[in-house]
Amino acid sequence: GSEMCIRDRGETARKDSEIHQLRNVQLQQEIEERKKAQAALELLATQDGLTGISNRRHVLELGSRAFEQAQRYRRPLTAIMLDIDHFKAVNDTYGHKSGDMVLQRIASLLSQNIRAQDVLARYGGEEFIIAIPDIGADGAVALAERLRKSVNALEQIYEGQSIKVTASFGVACGAIGPG
Repeated sequence: GSEMCIRDRGETARKDSEIHQLRNVQLQQEIEERKKAQAALELLATQDGLTGISNRRHVLELGSRAFEQAQRYRRPLTAIMLDIDHFKAVNDTYGHKSGDMVLQRIASLLSQNIRAQDVLARYGGEEFIIAIPDIGADGAVALAERLRKSVNALEQIYEGQSIKVTASFGVACGAIGPG
């Protein structure tokens, strides 16, 4: 009888161990799912849903860090802001879907023409901002002019119609010293 009891206890211990392992696997899966959900939420909080670039909140957050770094190391920091001219007319004439396509194309064009350390964001409806560390006034104005020409040359075809837009640019820069 005692041999049977020991075998039963061994069998029970093995089953308990298997149940424990299964629970651990389940917990690991739950943790991974929560990590993925957290990452997705963080992306939603920092990324513009339409264009896939940073949103206003994110660029302000990153911009304040860039400002602190520029101040600490006494390096220039530049911001270029652009606004698509008469954008409401695009939406009114061709519809919002066409306007969305134009915004996506411009975001793509801008992101392809800046450096990895520059931060591009959609600031408002048809406004974009680029935070550019370590570039002074001359370099920033030259970049803004190149970007302006690229945007002006852009042509979006929508349902057989050619849509062209222009944009107005503003540049703010300075060497930042101690406050």
